[in-house]
Amino acid sequence: MSGECSDACIEAYICRGHPNISMRHETTLELAEEARLTPRGDCIVCVELKPLTGMCRLRFSEAYGVLRIFFADPDGRTAVYTCSGRSPADPRGTGHVARRSGEPARSMLVFSDCSAAAARRVLEERGVDYRSPFTRVMAVLYYIACSVNPVDVAARGVVDDPPRPDNPAPPRLDRLPGLGTA
Repeated sequence: MSGECSDACIEAYICRGHPNISMRHETTLELAEEARLTPRGDCIVCVELKPLTGMCRLRFSEAYGVLRIFFADPDGRTAVYTCSGRSPADPRGTGHVARRSGEPARSMLVFSDCSAAAARRVLEERGVDYRSPFTRVMAVLYYIACSVNPVDVAARGVVDDPPRPDNPAPPRLDRLPGLGTA
């Protein structure tokens, strides 16, 4: 297999639900540090974000990322939302926003397939009450820095959709050590 993965890192956070969470935004997803939330925050999936780990240095280099968000409501219903993108190659990417655009400000993932609306659909399908302040949320962000030859057949087991000139979106990571299958 040509190409190699030179570095990997994991960030983990906990946060909670809030009565004003609507998760209607189709292109952005945010994990909010603030405890208060107005109805205007339609990209926010949880509030009172607290880190369980340190911040990865890979945020400031070219790395792929997978975000897994685990939800558990007071009635015991659970759901997992998974999305992926790229680490912003810019020191301004120190926030907790995953966005479809390449804007690095406050971003943890750019050029991603993440959205609050997609997360809401997963939660509603599972019946999870994401608006309850007693709903607990854990977000785990995996970064991996790899250079992979997209022509290499063995590499396609890791990179499902290698980037092409006509497909600028990042490859979807199907399997990483410790992640299982998406």
